[in-house]
Amino acid sequence: VHVRKTWDMTKVRNLKDWMNDPAFVDVVVGRAFVILGVKNVEMSSDEWKWRARVVYQGSEMWSKSGRHILEIFKDVSSSPASILAARCALAVSLLKNWTATYRDAVDAYLQVLMETDPNIIDIVEPPKEWWPDEWYHDSNRCQAKYIRPAVPLELALNGHPKAGNLWDGHTDRT
Repeated sequence: VHVRKTWDMTKVRNLKDWMNDPAFVDVVVGRAFVILGVKNVEMSSDEWKWRARVVYQGSEMWSKSGRHILEIFKDVSSSPASILAARCALAVSLLKNWTATYRDAVDAYLQVLMETDPNIIDIVEPPKEWWPDEWYHDSNRCQAKYIRPAVPLELALNGHPKAGNLWDGHTDRT
């Protein structure tokens, strides 16, 4: 996430400061968190692959204006529903003894820039464990400089309501 610059850590501000900034008509806020899983868990442990995925908590978003997210964004998509549908299709194919294939792009959404609107900014609150040392007053990381640090979201992150549509638009152009 840091290497791909999913969010811009250099533009950190307290959440309150983002919300009070008159430059933006609206500020959309969400949190990022990690989902940890094991691939090949049905096999012997030497074939396990630990995977971590950072996701945007799209179910827990709020805005500066108080408007609902569906009012702010023109088009939204639901990635979890797509994943569930793919898993259901694979399950049916197994039950029917059909051959099924599934393709997944590596870090798909992280290839797509967030849409920019000069009046609206998408910001994210990174997990505290990922805060850089510069966000603290001391080397022991005990005294934070920010109360609730938030940074602009640069790339479409899985879980964001716009991510699926942005990815679809990206694949249509390539």
